[in-house]
Amino acid sequence: MLAAGVRRGAIGTEHPSIPTSRPLPAPSVGATAQATRQADIGPPRRVAQVFHDDRYGGPAKRVCSASGKLLREGYRDVLFFPPWGGNGPQIAARLGLEVRTVKIHKAAHPRRILAFARWVVGLPVDILRFHKAYRQADIDLVVVNAPFNVAPAIAAWLSGLPLVWYLNDTLLPRRAAALYGSLMALLASRVVAQGQALAAHYGLRPDQYDCIYSHVDTDIFSPGPALVEDGTTGTVGILANWSWMKGYDHFIEACAQVRRRWRGRLSIIMAGARLATQEQYCGKVDDLIERHDLTGDIQELGFVNTPQDLIRRFTILVMASRTGDACPNVVLEAMASGVPVVATAVGCVQELIEQDREIGPAGIVVPAGEPDRLADAIFRILDDPRLARTMAANGRLRALRYFNTQAYIDRHVALFNAMLRPSRCERNR
Repeated sequence: MLAAGVRRGAIGTEHPSIPTSRPLPAPSVGATAQATRQADIGPPRRVAQVFHDDRYGGPAKRVCSASGKLLREGYRDVLFFPPWGGNGPQIAARLGLEVRTVKIHKAAHPRRILAFARWVVGLPVDILRFHKAYRQADIDLVVVNAPFNVAPAIAAWLSGLPLVWYLNDTLLPRRAAALYGSLMALLASRVVAQGQALAAHYGLRPDQYDCIYSHVDTDIFSPGPALVEDGTTGTVGILANWSWMKGYDHFIEACAQVRRRWRGRLSIIMAGARLATQEQYCGKVDDLIERHDLTGDIQELGFVNTPQDLIRRFTILVMASRTGDACPNVVLEAMASGVPVVATAVGCVQELIEQDREIGPAGIVVPAGEPDRLADAIFRILDDPRLARTMAANGRLRALRYFNTQAYIDRHVALFNAMLRPSRCERNR
């Protein structure tokens, strides 16, 4: 087992025409086959995937949807959740994945002084719990999802386990993010950013991180029949849990403007859970719907676990987030499904949708917090079926070329192989 002090080598990623830090050509078929043969030497190496939240959000979905293919390459994910009553552990278990829970103190924003102090005071206990959990689960490598998930990262470092620390949100303000970025660079064997914008947010230099975007299964998420032909009907959809960060109020404001301006018939689909912690905000959104007389135009579906058929019904997918998102799975899923995207410029969204010289944009990116700009972008696509079809085709091509699941697997296999030499079987001889 490598010591935690092992640092970055020549492992990176390369997306053609999308510059990333320290490029690495995608492994060839032969390289993947070699990784599989290495895995056949002994039992799969066990990778702790640690989450700071037990809800089935973006990080858990990214990991769960790739675990089966990663296992075939010799790495078994073991998912660690806090036991807070969320749906993540249940969904992961139904998918046949190994799930464990570790009781920890909930991280708090520094502005919430008392809650933040309780979290800091509880860190030593949490670190010991993760140290014990890693030993009990016979873990070979730790992947910490979320930058402020400090306790499992320190536990991995103290245990001498190779540590991959994932940057997958922008919740922290820049000053605090820079401090966390320095800590991550100090402790982690690898820092992985899900986009260049995330690395910049945390103050990391190009030589301090590997850029690996999220992924989408382009077989499951595939285009359906074209839903915009004459510009007279359109379905605008949003897939997100109801929260202030996801910008549901801005989505409703934008849809109200579009309905007043567009000559066609507009349908609105909202899919996402109403979070118990967001009851007051949900009431505000309900009031907006009633105020704009949109009740008859909206279909509210609640949480949707398998959204591929739903997304195919959309003319446009809208992501209205104010902050927090990094490399949103729903954007990649819409692109793979041949659905144009209107999204706010949070995380690395612009890199996903627009950043390419060979393939045109898959949608329109607008500033966060500006529902007027959101409405303009939605209207532009609805009112121009030819533009909608072009963006749909661009999105499908971008998903196939840059964000397919096998490319994601190959990059992680290369990363893990570099950190886990020699294999467990060889170490035990």
